[in-house]
Amino acid sequence: LTSWVERSMVSLDNEEVTERLTEMDTDGRILFSPDSSIVQVSWEEYLADSFPDRDIKNLDADDKKLMNEDELYFKAADLDGDGKLNMEELSAFLNPENYKHMHKTLITMSEKDLNKDGAIDLKEFLGEMADNDHSEWHAVESNRFMTEYDSDGDGVLRDEEVRRWMIPDVKAIAKQEATHLINGADVDKVRRTK
Repeated sequence: LTSWVERSMVSLDNEEVTERLTEMDTDGRILFSPDSSIVQVSWEEYLADSFPDRDIKNLDADDKKLMNEDELYFKAADLDGDGKLNMEELSAFLNPENYKHMHKTLITMSEKDLNKDGAIDLKEFLGEMADNDHSEWHAVESNRFMTEYDSDGDGVLRDEEVRRWMIPDVKAIAKQEATHLINGADVDKVRRTK
């Protein structure tokens, strides 16, 4: 079941890549190509899709920041350096957690370390919602911080702990989902398999 869930997750990622490729293909190459894997997306096509009807030179500060971050991801995903992303490179761009060569960029992109002490404390982890300590979300995420990510219990995330948080383990997520499905289906709680 775990393997099936993992394959399903990868399949959904691949469907998303194909869908996004179709959306970004402004010159219609994908419609005329028998093999969508040879179709490529340029940075300009990505920008036109992500910021439609907007003058890139006049973006507000938040959108400009997002665009600059996306450009770093785009360049990291462009393994052959041709300025365009093929199907595999686009997949790395859209799902960086699934591609080792993207992990350094993912971790570098984290702006959570606001006090620049080299670690992520609970307040930084929670971000803008840190002061909303009466919400269910706050309780769930605080618990996740302490039980799933802060493995040494020192109250901050460093190195491998940050990596584990920023780059989800697909196998572990698939195992959790399989357990969830089994628990939901096991109405008599006998845990037998046939």
